[in-house]
Formats: sequence, C-alpha cells, structure tokens
Amino acid sequence: DPALQPALFAHILGGSNTAGEAWMDATKNPEERAKLLLAGMNLQEKLSLFGGIQDTTGHPVGWVEGIPALHIPNLEMNDGPQGFRNPDAYQTDTTAFPCGLAMAASWDPELANKVGMCLGQEFKQKGNNVYLGPVLCLCRCPWGGRNFESMTGEDPLLGAELGASLIKGVQSQGVLAMAKHYLMNDQETNRLDVSANVDERTLMELYAEPFREAVKAGVASIMCSYNKVNSVWACENTDILHNHLYGHLGFDGFVVTDWGAGQTVDTAQAVNAGTQIEMPGEVKLSEERLQEALKAQTLTEDTVDDRILRLFRMMFRHGIFDHSWQLHLQAKTVSMASRGVSRKAAAASAVLLKNTGGVLPLPRKGKIMVFGACGTDNQHDLAYCVVGGGSGWVQPDHAVTVTEGLRAAAGQHTAERCAETDLTKVAQAARSADACVVVLSEPSAEGKDRDHLRLHSAQVAIASTVGKACPRTVAVILAPGAVLTPFSADVGALLTMFLPGQEMGGALADVLFGDVNPSGKLPITFPENENEQGFTAKMFPGIERPNDGWNTAYSEKLEVGYRWYAAHGKTAKFPFGHGLSYTSFKYSDLACNGRTCTLRLTNDGPRDGAEVVQCYVQFPPQSQSPPLQLRGFQKVHLKKGESKTVAFELSDQNLSIWDVRRHAWALQKGDFRVRVGSSSQDLRLDTVLRV
Repeated sequence: DPALQPALFAHILGGSNTAGEAWMDATKNPEERAKLLLAGMNLQEKLSLFGGIQDTTGHPVGWVEGIPALHIPNLEMNDGPQGFRNPDAYQTDTTAFPCGLAMAASWDPELANKVGMCLGQEFKQKGNNVYLGPVLCLCRCPWGGRNFESMTGEDPLLGAELGASLIKGVQSQGVLAMAKHYLMNDQETNRLDVSANVDERTLMELYAEPFREAVKAGVASIMCSYNKVNSVWACENTDILHNHLYGHLGFDGFVVTDWGAGQTVDTAQAVNAGTQIEMPGEVKLSEERLQEALKAQTLTEDTVDDRILRLFRMMFRHGIFDHSWQLHLQAKTVSMASRGVSRKAAAASAVLLKNTGGVLPLPRKGKIMVFGACGTDNQHDLAYCVVGGGSGWVQPDHAVTVTEGLRAAAGQHTAERCAETDLTKVAQAARSADACVVVLSEPSAEGKDRDHLRLHSAQVAIASTVGKACPRTVAVILAPGAVLTPFSADVGALLTMFLPGQEMGGALADVLFGDVNPSGKLPITFPENENEQGFTAKMFPGIERPNDGWNTAYSEKLEVGYRWYAAHGKTAKFPFGHGLSYTSFKYSDLACNGRTCTLRLTNDGPRDGAEVVQCYVQFPPQSQSPPLQLRGFQKVHLKKGESKTVAFELSDQNLSIWDVRRHAWALQKGDFRVRVGSSSQDLRLDTVLRV
C-alpha cells in the first residue's frame, strides 16, 4: 500500500518522525491508524508484544511493555470484577463494588453500565488501561468457587445483557474491558488441567452466548481459560477461538491467556487458533519460540500481523494511544460518587426471599439487636463478608458495618451488636429487642470450589434461636452463591445480598427501613437440599482417566439450573428469578402481535416499587429444548397505582436453536408458548406465538 510507505521507510531508517508518525494522527480512523503502525514495525517489535511481564514490581497484576520509539504505551492490566485490586502497599484506596453475581441479582443493565463507568474511571486514575472483567461464565453447578464473580448466573441472557452494559460503561472511560473466562471455566477443582466435555449445541446456546453479546457490545479483549474444552486447551483451541469466537461471533479484538494458562499450549497452535498475548510471562509465546515457529513454517508472519492488528485496532478505537498513561497505584480513587453508586447497586441487588406478616420494612424506632459473625464492627473480618477472594478481592476503603448503617439511618442508639455465641444468652438478648437482624455468611475464593451449600451450624443455630425469641427477626445472607436455608421457617424475613461490597451496611439499612423497596431477583436457584439436581462425580468435579487427565462430563446438556427444575417438574426452595417487594404487581392482558408480545403491569400495592418482568418461552417439541427458557426481562418502575404496557420483541435469535449439522443458528417453526411472570416458578400469564 503506497500510503503506508513513508511511515515504513522512516522507521527502517531510524527516523523518529515525532508527530510525523502517521498512526499518531488522531483524525484518521482507528483501522487506518492500526494498519499504518503495523506497517511501520519490524518483526522483532511485533513479536515483543506477544508476551507479558512476570515482574509486577511497581505495576498491577500484569503488563505488556510498550515500544516508546513507536509511541506504543504499556498495556497495564489489573483485576478485577469487583473493583481495582491494589498491590499490598496500597490496600485501602479503591471502591469495592458488589460482586458480579450481586449485579446479576439487580437484573438492571442501566445500573451495570453506571458501575462500569465507575470502574473505568478508577482504573484510568490508577494509570491502568485494561480491566480484567467482566466474568461471563455460567453458574453451572452451585458449588462453583468463583460463582460470585459471574454476571451470568444460571442464564446466558442475564450475562449477555448485564455484561454488555458493564463493558460499555468501562470502555466509555477509555479503558479496555477483557471478558472472561473463555470458555467453560465453570469449576475451580482441577481447573488447570480438567477437560470440560460438552456437545456443540450446549456450548453455543449456553456457554458462548454471553460472549456473543459482549462482542456485539464491542469488548476489546477476551481472556481464554486454563481448562481444556473437549480435550483441547482453551488457549489453543481452534474450534472455540478461530471458528466460534472469530468466526461465528465476529470478534475483531485480541485474546489474552489467563495467568499461566499459556504454559500448557503449543506456540504455533495457540497463535494460529487466535491467542495473541501470553500472561504473565514469556514462556510459550516468547520471541524465541515464535521465531522458531516461523522458521519451521508452522506459523506465518501474516498470522502474526493479524494478531497484532487486532490489538492495535482496539487500542486506537478506545483512545489508548491518545492518552498519556502514567501509573498512579497509590492514587486514592474511592470517592463519595463511587461510594454512592456502590451503595445504590448493593441495595438494588438485595433479594427479599421471604417476608411473613410484613416484618419488613422496619420502623425507625425501638431497639434493633444485630447478631452473627458478619454483624461485626471489625473491618478486617467484615471484608471477607462483602467481597470474594482471589482475583475478585478488593480490600474496601471502609466497609460500612450493619450497626453503622442502621444508626446512620435511624439514630445513634437504634442498633446494638450482640457478639454472644451461647444460645441461652443469644435468646435473652433477642427477647430484649424490638427487632433483630441476624447476618449469616459463607466465604469463597478463587482456587477452590465449595465443599457444600450449608452455612456453618453455629450460624444456623443462632438464626433459629433469635427467630424463635424475637418475632420481628430478619436474616440476611451474605454469600458467594446458593446456600441451604433450614432456618427460614424460624425467621420472619429473609434476604440475600450475595457479596455486596463496601457499602453493605448503608444499603442494608436502605432496604430494611424501606427507603429502597427491594427489587432484586435471584440469578441462580436456592435449592431445598444438597445436590438436588443429582450431579454425579463424572459431571462434577469430574473423574481422572488413565493417560487422559481429569474430565468433566456436561451430560446434563441444556438442563442447567432452573431449566433442570422445569424439565423434571421439581420445585426449588427459592427459584431462579424469585424476589419479593414491599408492594404488589398485577399482570394482565398478555397478547402477541407478530413477534411483539405485550402485557399490562399494574402496581396495585401500597408503595412505589420496581418489578422485573420475566418472559420465558417453551419451544415446539421438535426443537428438543428445555420446557422453559428466559428470552427477555425488563425492570419496570411504577408508582403506587400506576400501570404500564411492557413489550418484548422476540427476535429470530430468541426463537432459534444451534443446528449442529449446519453449525449455524436455525429458526424454529411451530407454536411457541410464551409465559410471563415474577419468577421461573411464578408465571402469571401465557399465550401462544406461531412462527
């Protein structure tokens, strides 16, 4: 291309050309600038951008060294999904937002976008230009150790809608988002070598679907995962990277390995499949290994150019080259604004599971006694109740305690903390109060799956004891996912906030006193019993085969989460989509005109509030699909007595299945049963849509 020659010759001759480097002309479009820069590079410079740096001294969790002579800035990457995870030296200066699963419980894409904007702002203030998130993995089994990071929960539509909105928010601030973990990284047990063995239809309809929407939203990067998919390492898997991600999904950004995942791959196979950057060190994608692959002709320079072009395209598209990047890891980025967004998100993510006899909202008078380990005023201990461990960890600037939140809302002498563990004394303290709040928790972290869904027996005993002694008892669950709730019959009200971030105490007070009418809905199922879905060892955590390592069979296929309950006619303790309000909503007049299905929603209760209207579809029998699949949702805010028409547009994509013979989406024909309601097991209206 003659237009590229001046830049190319200037670089070969060693000329600096300062502003004369054509790719630094911000009036040109990103694609043109990326091609100009690529043409101005020699092979060694290109290959230097395939490997990250192991030494993070003075840097975030990972970085790729730029080329100052070409005005290529460093790529500074950092965790994580719940906020900027600082190095140990600067632990308490960033905002801990609600975890991904809590955000999923909000069912609110607009709110996810605002959180994304805050995350992008804090990363940029720190001098970091790559946000390692969001997590879009499906919560396939309830014991997943990193379920708390997922914005997808049990349904890909949730992850698709919320993840895309958060990505847009992050990238609107000139920071690149990196959706992860692609693909099938659904367990921590043996995550470094397990093979997730899944059929193509299930893979595309459930596990790849959130990433499809991330791509449509313009996500800059995708992180490939540690595990194998159908016996091939994810980071060298041609099927899921080249064929699905680049091909079917149309991704035009760049792929980065999870930290250390590149060590297991073949150099040429990984780059040919689609991987571009190995993190955090240069092992398999080092300059030396890449040169060897080029010499052996197992890798071509055209492929190298394509991978580098993908990186530059995104860097130019989001203004990375046009910003002066300087690391400020010590910068204090938490602010009143970020705390306000975190508090709003935590309150919107609160799911009211039970409210017998109008226990909630609480009056702003009388004595409230707070029980439970996470009712603590100790900042170190409280942090483990509001954030998860590993990549998702953020040490809060200040975690608002339950008593702080209650006192700020209702007066300094309103709330007292009872640290007793002796049940006789616990009961005595509960009887002395006008209302009681019991905070139960379950920690979780990257690197280990949960052994069971039970809360510690001591916590359960306290909850039951308090509930029996104090008629106005509220149990609050802070957990990384589903838990068993055998104490629920003993308490008047029950809610979960998952891991709500640093503003937990204030957000909880907002909900308990009715300043915020709860509108969260479960993004996962809370079962009645352990292993209610009947996972075998082959299904989770997998079995070890001679000469073939660990293998997990996704033999449930499409029957994940609430789909399994619908397919087997089972009732969950608290089903997917469930969440109560302090008001009530009437559903009426469902009708489909073409592909547009409308209904009337009326707030016929005593308060203003919001309802998440959920639209499920049952496919025609020949489709061989689960009997219930979420195909739309809307969070509708209504004043007391107000009505609105809610419309769902059912697209071809909504009514298609993945055809494994054609390797493409196939629109189904016949009668679709359209069902709408307040949860997957509270469906108020249904009609038939003929296609």
